[in-house]
Amino acid sequence: MKQNKQSIFSYINDKINSMSKIAILFTIVIYTAVLSMLVIVTEPRPDYISVPSYEHVYFDEKVNPQISIIANRTFDEDGEMTLKYNISVNIHGRISADSNSDPAYSVTNFKMSASLVENLGETKTDKMYYFTEQNRYTTPITHAYTIDNSSESQHPTAFYTLVQYKKNTVTGTATFKEDTMLNATEADKIALNNYYNNNTNKDANSYNIYNKNNEKAANIQFTVKQSSTKDNVYNCGVKISMETLTHESRHHIDMQTWIETSSGELLPFIGVYGYSNQRSNYVQSGRELYKDLKPKYICIKTVHYYGEGEYKVDYFKQDITKLSDSFTSNPNAGDEVQNSPDNNPVLYIAVGCGVAIVLTFVVVILVYNVNKNKKREIVVEEESDKKE
Repeated sequence: MKQNKQSIFSYINDKINSMSKIAILFTIVIYTAVLSMLVIVTEPRPDYISVPSYEHVYFDEKVNPQISIIANRTFDEDGEMTLKYNISVNIHGRISADSNSDPAYSVTNFKMSASLVENLGETKTDKMYYFTEQNRYTTPITHAYTIDNSSESQHPTAFYTLVQYKKNTVTGTATFKEDTMLNATEADKIALNNYYNNNTNKDANSYNIYNKNNEKAANIQFTVKQSSTKDNVYNCGVKISMETLTHESRHHIDMQTWIETSSGELLPFIGVYGYSNQRSNYVQSGRELYKDLKPKYICIKTVHYYGEGEYKVDYFKQDITKLSDSFTSNPNAGDEVQNSPDNNPVLYIAVGCGVAIVLTFVVVILVYNVNKNKKREIVVEEESDKKE
């Protein structure tokens, strides 16, 4: 066998040596062209990338993917920054009153992708990023991914998820779309500044969100504290505390936080999309924030969906020096200050109306008395003239 192999190699070597330089060059060109064609065929251009036609889902009755996205900015010894989006998706089954636990659906197909742009604020999808395709897990399951921006700029603008599941005779397919809010629009900036400039919010370290009946639905807290191991790093966290968490709880919250720097730039930080867990609150903690970014404020935007096509948008902005260093059971919410009896606008209106009514009544009595006195004076004068 050894001799056969040597003879084959010798044969190939003799053939190459017998070829002219032009023939060798031509062979290399043909080989390169074939490889290039294969790359073009197997790697579609952005213009021909197919974007799934999924819709944003308020509440799926069987399964739900909750997507967390952390913009992780780190600095090396030379002060060079690297941005990586750490993404995790948790797929859980809806709980019921019978078991109050995840029904453990078998996921027969799970696909997730994201549309990316080079610069935040752009509307054109530069390319699609295909994270995974899995088919061997049961709910609840979690997958984690990373979009690295160290070599090229790529920011996710929307996530697309497909879940096929089954258990016994129950089977189904669910698709989901979640548009990200990484890019803070001008309208967002105005709303954040309006919140911060409202005097009743000056000392708030959290805020409340309400449903369509003006009932408190949840509280949002953000924490900042000095890292115990790194002098140039803060450890941050955010928590969504729901008022009720039962099998009957039907909520859907999309949240995005930003770091506002001393120069006024809003940098995406912690975000969650499709939070509708019926058993536990949403919590992120220990997320690193480098002081090299010169952070000054924490900004938050929440979109609370409380019905199909029904939602409310809320904002929060606070100086990082005024935020708590840990989650508390009784946070100071700015809107609670606004709704207190001392600052209730409805109370002001009621008191104002009462004062106006009283003043009007007093004026009417005074005018009536003045006119009555004048009439008496006239009668007295007329009687005096008759006597004379």
